[in-house]
Amino acid sequence: METCKNCGNTFKGNFCNHCGQKVFSPSDKSIKKILQEIFYFFTNLDNGFFKTIFTIITAPGQLTLDYCAGKQKTYFKPISLYFLIVVIYLVFPVFSGLNQELKYYKGNAFFGSIIESQINEKLVTDNVTLEELSIPFKAKSEVTSKVALFLFIIVSILFIYLLFYKSKLVAFDHLILSTEINIFYLLVLFILLPLVMLSILTLFSISETYISDEIIALVLIFLFGMYCTLVFRRLFGQKWYLSVIKGMTFSLLHAIFFITIYRFIVFELSFLQL
Repeated sequence: METCKNCGNTFKGNFCNHCGQKVFSPSDKSIKKILQEIFYFFTNLDNGFFKTIFTIITAPGQLTLDYCAGKQKTYFKPISLYFLIVVIYLVFPVFSGLNQELKYYKGNAFFGSIIESQINEKLVTDNVTLEELSIPFKAKSEVTSKVALFLFIIVSILFIYLLFYKSKLVAFDHLILSTEINIFYLLVLFILLPLVMLSILTLFSISETYISDEIIALVLIFLFGMYCTLVFRRLFGQKWYLSVIKGMTFSLLHAIFFITIYRFIVFELSFLQL
């Protein structure tokens, strides 16, 4: 007889008949076992994972339509997928597009004066230079900026509700729609696209100094706006010109939140850790 280390149940065999926990053995601590589990994860992902990614990219809005209509078995859970993408973004420091250096936070359009006052006070209190303070701040903000990505889900729900307040979508529908849009935003615009750009720059030995941050920002806003246009057109069936206006409006609101409120929150949370 075995005693389950998870629930305390006694049973015969390799798996607990009460909670399903596998009998633990010394071999489970081996490096070989860990590598086998990693290999299993990447080679046995449910088909719904790849179908969900493919659907989000190639058929904007279809995931929300299907998932909210009850067709959920064929898809990876949207919220879980967003969590997974955030984790991927978190563990790869090369993806820092949503973060910025300490000195640039003072240029925040709405909260710049508050931020500058806090920074100056910290410099005097700790008797350090801005460059010295920037080092620990960078380490903190790189993680904080990525963890705070969940704020985009919340504000997107608000923006969608304001743009389509007459729609019959319930709270669950708004959540799934917001999640689908932000999966595209993070996966395509801040993971896949930077990878492609980095590959091109490396391949052709092009310096990053030739690329304007302002132009990149405008391109991202436009691409995201066009994606949202397609999503809104499929979901709400409004005329194209209305879908374009609302898609671009959503993208602008999203960008404004990002460069003002989101960055202010990231600054405050990071600054508190210093």
